[in-house]
Amino acid sequence: MPIRSEQGGDIAVSVEGLSKRYVLGEREPYKTLRSSLMSVPNRLLRQSSSVSPVGGRAELWALRDLSFQLRQGEVLGIVGHNGAGKSTLLKILSRVTSPTNGRVVLRGRASALLEVGTGFHPELTGRENVYLNGSVLGMRQSEIARKFDEIVDFAGVSRFIDTPIKRYSSGMQVRLAFAVAAFLEPEILIVDEVLAVGDAAFQRKCLGKLKSSSVQGRTVLFVSHNLPAVRSLCTRAILLDHGQLVMDASPAATIEHYLSEKIGSSDSWDLRTSRRSDLELGGKARFRSLKLAGVSRAGSIPVGDTLSLQIEFEVLESVEDMVAVLNILTVDDVLVAQSVTTNSYSPVTRLDPGLYSLVARIESALLQPGRYEVGLGLRSGSMLQDQIDAAGMVEFIESVDLEFPWFGGAGGYLRLPVQWTRPEILHDLRV
Repeated sequence: MPIRSEQGGDIAVSVEGLSKRYVLGEREPYKTLRSSLMSVPNRLLRQSSSVSPVGGRAELWALRDLSFQLRQGEVLGIVGHNGAGKSTLLKILSRVTSPTNGRVVLRGRASALLEVGTGFHPELTGRENVYLNGSVLGMRQSEIARKFDEIVDFAGVSRFIDTPIKRYSSGMQVRLAFAVAAFLEPEILIVDEVLAVGDAAFQRKCLGKLKSSSVQGRTVLFVSHNLPAVRSLCTRAILLDHGQLVMDASPAATIEHYLSEKIGSSDSWDLRTSRRSDLELGGKARFRSLKLAGVSRAGSIPVGDTLSLQIEFEVLESVEDMVAVLNILTVDDVLVAQSVTTNSYSPVTRLDPGLYSLVARIESALLQPGRYEVGLGLRSGSMLQDQIDAAGMVEFIESVDLEFPWFGGAGGYLRLPVQWTRPEILHDLRV
């Protein structure tokens, strides 16, 4: 008897009280089938009581008491910062790892694409791996053969289909892995950020295939930092934070909440504890704060007004040839504009230890209404000293001046100061 949702649709995925604890510095042991079967009674008993602390060892709860249901045919986007528990959730759903507490019920055949080459044997050819993966999914040989040409064509690896997978590039592996996962018609498709490995054209093909899969009634769980893809592809989205469910709503509402929490609506930010870039940093200089001037309300400025950004940074050790970088990005991390201090003056020859302030003044900012992230960087010669990809956020709002020449909006990111002439007749075509 299938589980039914309150809306009447069949439940494809049911997650109840799901928790996953890792003991830092400890590897999960590989288990035999016998040991896994013998551990079932003990695990059931352990799930009925609270988990006791691990004496003297640091532990991390990747997921904590997570519950939700997904109806057949829904496309669920899962968003959150790095370390929020997104990939851990998918690994549990895919049976790659087991939960510490709680349970998962999947109604239907599930296929997962979590890593490059998921489920592939490196010594087997592409052809052999397609049939192997299909068999693991429970497909008959005749079904796999019927879909084989479509899989190879979609992946674009026909020339190398009889070459061992270990000789494929990461892009070729992910193309073939996605094609296998998508074309062998699982009822539940689980996709992690792995699509980012492919090129832009292939990503568009993948998103198109995922859309068609949802139309055909398949259930899709989709983890991605590509927020436009989540917004356009998914019918629903959940937000995770430190392993807990923060929001479960429409993609637009969930993404808006995520972005507002990501930086926060304000006109000033203390940058001393902000998340730094993953790049190697020199660390001789460090940002301290960012303040917006000229805003009409917290973080907002009418399109066309002047925006000033006051930046404070601390020099810890003497640096030479200092250059500051300002990036303006969309909330989907698309770079809209960049400016460096060398646009106005040459690199500062030397800065001794101390607290410094500089101002970036943007005259007549012509960005389209919407939210934009402010990214900052400090460079000394060729060495990056500090970089914060999301230091602050500014919201541009429609000008209240009806005489403003770009009132009413247009497409794109910028409002270009284009002056149009009236049409002049070149030739009269009337008879």
